[in-house]
Amino acid sequence: MNPTQFEPAGIRTSGTPTSDFGSHGSDLTKFDAEAERHLVQVAKDLRPLLAGAALTSQDRIADEVVDALTLHRLWSLAVPRRWGGWGVSATGVTRISCELAKGDPSVAWVAQIINTTTWVASLASDEIQEDLFSASLPRVCGVVTPAGRAIPVEGGYRVSGEWPYSSGFRQADWGQWGVDIVNADATTVTGNLVYIPTGDMELRQTWDVVGMQATGSDTAVATDVFVPAHRLVSPTKPLGCPDPGKRHFGEPSDYWPVLPYAHRTVLGLMIGIAEAMLEMLTDTSEAKGIPYTQFTKLAQSSVFHFQLGRIVSHVEAARALLGRATGQIDDAALQSRQLTNEERCLSKALGAMCLENLGTATELIMTLAGSSAFYAANPLQRYWRDFAIAARHVGNIPHVAYEILGKSRLGISPNISPPHLI
Repeated sequence: MNPTQFEPAGIRTSGTPTSDFGSHGSDLTKFDAEAERHLVQVAKDLRPLLAGAALTSQDRIADEVVDALTLHRLWSLAVPRRWGGWGVSATGVTRISCELAKGDPSVAWVAQIINTTTWVASLASDEIQEDLFSASLPRVCGVVTPAGRAIPVEGGYRVSGEWPYSSGFRQADWGQWGVDIVNADATTVTGNLVYIPTGDMELRQTWDVVGMQATGSDTAVATDVFVPAHRLVSPTKPLGCPDPGKRHFGEPSDYWPVLPYAHRTVLGLMIGIAEAMLEMLTDTSEAKGIPYTQFTKLAQSSVFHFQLGRIVSHVEAARALLGRATGQIDDAALQSRQLTNEERCLSKALGAMCLENLGTATELIMTLAGSSAFYAANPLQRYWRDFAIAARHVGNIPHVAYEILGKSRLGISPNISPPHLI
C-alpha cells in the first residue's frame, strides 16, 4: 500500500473552511469518506504484521508496528485537516479501529487513545493548537484522573503528579493531564488540563494485568515540571469553547462532544476483537470435533449451527447499535451543533448495549471452542482476555449507562452524572 496514494490536506491556519483547500478531501465542511475507505484497507493490509508482532512483543507495541502506523498516518485519523489530519468521521474511525484490532487489540487500543487525545488537543485554544500542531503532526496521550498538582508561579505552573493507565505514553510526543491548581492560600481549582511534552516526564512500570498487556498502560510521572500559562485549559474555558475570534475552528470534528466521541469510538476495536474470535472459531469448525459425541467436526452439529447464528447476530446487532450512536455524533457535528442531554444519555446506553452484545458473543465463542481455546499458544484466549479487560473501561459500564438513560426518560434531575460527563 502506497502511503502517498492519498494525502491529507496540508496545514491551514485559518479557522474558516474553504472549498478549494488542499488537493484531497477539500470540502472541509464534511468528513473525508474517501480517506476512510483508503485507511480501512490500509488497516486490513497491516493485519499480518500486527498479528505476527503480537506473538513476540508482550509488554509493549513492537517498533516495526509503530513505524508502520506512523508511515500510514494512522495516529491522526480524527485530527482536522487544517492541521494535516485525515478528517475522518467518528463512524469511519470505528471501522478503521475494528480492522486494527483484528491484527492486535493492544495496537488498536493505543492507536485509538492517541487518535482521540490528539483530536481533543485540536479543540484547545489557538495558542495550544499552534504549540502542538504547527511544526508537525503530534501524537498525544493523556489521563484526566487522578488529578496532579499545579502550583502557580511566574509565567505558568509547576506541575507534579502520577497518572496511571497512561496508554500510548511510549508512542506519544505530548501528554494531556488533569490537574488541580493549588494556590498559595491552599484553595484549589479543579477540572484543569495541562499539556506537557512526554520527554519532560517519566514512566513507572505498573501495568501488570492479564489482558491488553502490550498497551504498556503504565503510570506517567511529572516531578516539578514547568508548564507555561497558555498550556493550561481551565474549566471556565473548556475544550471546544468557541471563543469569539478563535482562528483554528470550524470543521465538523470541532463539534464532537468529547466523552460520547471517546467512549463510543473505542467500541470499534471491541467489534474487531469479537469478529477476529468468530473467524478463529469458524476456521476450526471443520477440524475440531465434540468429545463424547458422534460429531467429528463442529460443523456437523445443529447445536453448533444454532449457537453460531446467535454469535453472528449478537455481533451484527453490536455493529448496528454502534453505527446508530456514532452516526448521531457525526450528524450533529455536520449540523454544527452539540448533542442534547437526552441524545448523550441515549448514546451512552447504545454503547452499553453494544458492549453487552459483544460480551455475550465472545463468551459463546469460548464455550464452543472448548478447553483447548485456553492454551497459552491459542490466540483465542489472548483476544478473549483483551476483550475482558477493555470491556471494563469506565466509559461504557452498562448498569451506569442504563440508569442514566432511565432517569433521563423520567425527567429526574440531577442525574447520577453531570451532563458533560455523560
